[in-house]
Amino acid sequence: QFHANQLLVHQLAAHAAQTHEQFVESPGRPGRFMKSIELPTSDVVLKVIGNRSFVPPELVEDIKRRHGFAHMVDSRGRLLDPLEFENLWLPRAMFPPELLDAMRTHSNGHTLVQGEKVVLKHGYGQRKLVPVALHLAVLQARVQEGDPQAIQEVRRVMAEVAQCWKDLLEQNIFPIDFHMWNVGLTQYGRVAMFDHDSHILFTNIQVLQSPPSAADDPYEFDAWVES
Repeated sequence: QFHANQLLVHQLAAHAAQTHEQFVESPGRPGRFMKSIELPTSDVVLKVIGNRSFVPPELVEDIKRRHGFAHMVDSRGRLLDPLEFENLWLPRAMFPPELLDAMRTHSNGHTLVQGEKVVLKHGYGQRKLVPVALHLAVLQARVQEGDPQAIQEVRRVMAEVAQCWKDLLEQNIFPIDFHMWNVGLTQYGRVAMFDHDSHILFTNIQVLQSPPSAADDPYEFDAWVES
């Protein structure tokens, strides 16, 4: 982790010094437990615990386990490789006050301020992707106008999404929360999954013939699967 910390600090601080940018929340759907922040023109996203006022220790360990799985497994490049860090020190000037206040309030002690330094106790650095849902939303108006290039791009992206799903299943990886906000496009147009909260082994699940009678919503995925 020391090498990861040094790498991230150097890259982000150098970028901020050159551009005078501050961190912003990454576009997309907020995570259940992790807050994603980025410098607007950097190619790195930081994921830190920051969306719950209380996160039990066992949940922190589960987050570590799931991200460790994504780092170790052969996913054919369809799971974004997380770079784990601990006690990452960054200049306080890189954080606008409102973002820093929100992170401190909802981080359960995982974001600390010590003088002119901000300490992120645990998290992950990842390559920045464009969420597929956001990319499709940008194309929507052009598609409605009948733009053939936009229509072709939508078809290409959806074929990539399907191939991503297929590649993961063939590697015995079942992403429960395979949502268009959880997969993104690389700079080369390839689709990869960047949310690692819900990966399980495909061979460890059992698909039910019918949902339990007590299921809150029979159309929810969890009503049909036991793991």
